[in-house]
Amino acid sequence: MVAGADAYVLLVEDSSNDALLLRDALKQSGASTDLRQARSLNEAHEALRRGPGRPACLIVDLDLPDGDGLSLIDWMHENQPASTAPVIVLSGAPDLVGAAMSRRRASVVLEKPTTLDGYQRLADVLVRLLGSAGAKRPGPGAS
Repeated sequence: MVAGADAYVLLVEDSSNDALLLRDALKQSGASTDLRQARSLNEAHEALRRGPGRPACLIVDLDLPDGDGLSLIDWMHENQPASTAPVIVLSGAPDLVGAAMSRRRASVVLEKPTTLDGYQRLADVLVRLLGSAGAKRPGPGAS
């Protein structure tokens, strides 16, 4: 896991609404996480190539405008083999979720949330994966 000032979570998702729902869910969880959005495979490749830093976690939607998220996961394993960042795969397409599972490239594979409760569960999974390195909970008495 990547720690430090440059640590962030890269959300590869073309929907700004879904990104907003995840940000809201993270705030409700009390997490302090730098969530950056790439809206396509191309934007994700650029973000991973130029940095700064490496993501502490990737959240990848499999259905993207310029391809599927599995190709990004494959690219990461080929081009950044030392990366230990957990990968959360999201998909509304059960056949693609099955493909991700069979490739065993993801830390967690989840059906893409469609409700605020679903995004809250995703935020909880993210907070657990990151621990104290990327998502900090406020201490007692903090508001």
